[in-house]
Amino acid sequence: MAFLTDSISNGRSMLNFTKRASLLNIVTVILFLDLLQFTFAANDCQVNSTHCIALPKGKTCFGSALKFQSTSLEFANDSSTLAEVDEKLKLWKGLQNVPQCWAVVQRFLCSVYLPKCNNTGFLEYPSKEECEKTRQPCKIVESFNNGWPLFLQCNQPHFKPNCKVCQHQLPSYQSDLVVFKDLLKSLPK
Repeated sequence: MAFLTDSISNGRSMLNFTKRASLLNIVTVILFLDLLQFTFAANDCQVNSTHCIALPKGKTCFGSALKFQSTSLEFANDSSTLAEVDEKLKLWKGLQNVPQCWAVVQRFLCSVYLPKCNNTGFLEYPSKEECEKTRQPCKIVESFNNGWPLFLQCNQPHFKPNCKVCQHQLPSYQSDLVVFKDLLKSLPK
């Protein structure tokens, strides 16, 4: 009888161990698939490029320091040198007079004109969501020179969905605008 009790007890322990091992295997597979999906998503946000060019030390985009050493001119087809990129970006500075637009368009323009190209030759695609985020607040662009240039239209293949643009840490002028509006409200009439 003791043998039967021990066998049943060992059987339950073995069954519990098997359940735990199976659960652990399932969790491991889920974590692996999640990591694999993240890896593919990250790879979908990059392209191998032979056109990476070194940035001068201290290079900025709209006054914000770029935190990488290389870029590419592949997406901005109106510029063939960094000097031309600087000239084109200066033209866009007129949007500072439209604060809601300026708050979102800077990051977008920097991601197209000065995209990150890493040390292994991978170029980051600009974000489709960042592009779309500029359309409503920057409607004024549609009124001039036939609207957005073709390479800045969100339906272009170099705008990829679900790609974060984290290399351009630009200040948020939107929060400054809110503070300024609150300050105006508090002034005596």
